[in-house]
This record gives sequence, C-alpha cells and structure tokens, in this order.
Amino acid sequence: MLAPDEILVEIVVPNPGAHSGGNYLRHTPRRELDIAVVGVASQLTLANGVCTKARIALAAVAPVPLRATAAEQALEGQAVTPDRIKRAADLAVDAARPISDQRGSAEFRSHLVRVLTRRTLTTALARASAVAQVRRRRLGQAGSELHGERRAGRGARPALGDAARKRSASGWV
Repeated sequence: MLAPDEILVEIVVPNPGAHSGGNYLRHTPRRELDIAVVGVASQLTLANGVCTKARIALAAVAPVPLRATAAEQALEGQAVTPDRIKRAADLAVDAARPISDQRGSAEFRSHLVRVLTRRTLTTALARASAVAQVRRRRLGQAGSELHGERRAGRGARPALGDAARKRSASGWV
C-alpha cells in the first residue's frame, strides 16, 4: 500500500519466457463502452508439450480482479488438451463471484467466464506452440519446410518477420 506522500513510478512485468503464449478477451455489450461485463486473461508456458506454468485472471466477476488458481493447478504438469481446457474453464467459473446488475446476471457472467476462459486458453496454447515452432525453424529443425517459407493460401499464415518473432517470443502476438 502506498503512503499518501508516495507515487508509483514503475511497474515491471517479467518476460514470460520461451514457449509461452497468452491472450486477453473481454465481453462488452457495445464497443463504445469501456466497462467489461467479464474479462479473462490466460498465459501458458510449455516444455516438451507439458504445461509448466498457467495463469488465469478474471475481471469484473468479483469485487477485485482475481486469479483462478484451481484452474491453473489443473493445467500445470499436464499436456494441455481440449478436455483439460474445458475442466480449467469449469474451475474458473467456480472461482468467480459474479453479481447481477444492469450489465448482466450472475448466471450470464458465469457463462461468459467459461466461454472466455476456453477461448483464451486455446489461443494461449496455440501461441505458445507457435513460439516453439518458430524457434525450431530458426535452429534448422523445421523438417521439410525451409527457413521462414510457408505455403500461401487460404488459412495459411505468412512467415513471421523479425518484429513478429520478437512479439511471438514475448508471448503477446
């Protein structure tokens, strides 16, 4: 807690490390509104296909933002599969303490926590996996693909440039 004569001058956010990916989603009734009905942020770190660190934060479903620690623990030490993501989303709902107000009922907010947790974890997993693939390519372990070359076409992503690789390495693509 800051004293009345103190001011916050810096916030340091540590680099999530290699093979990490994250995502934040929020639901608002209209784009013009800043206030979210529900917000969910997820961050995953992988090693050899296993989750070594999971963080899930929930916003607008309790008096203050909170972490869904039981959901995090359900993922850590495990391969992240669709079933485990579903289980983590259910545990995130258990962590939430939503209220009913003019922006939505407690039941609606609980539903949104489940949906947004599944979506953010799925995206975080894809990003963490993509970071690992980019690093393997840089090391020349890309199998039949050449460095940075990918097929163009519907649904294919272009090769990542240097700036995108830096963003990928930090987990906020």
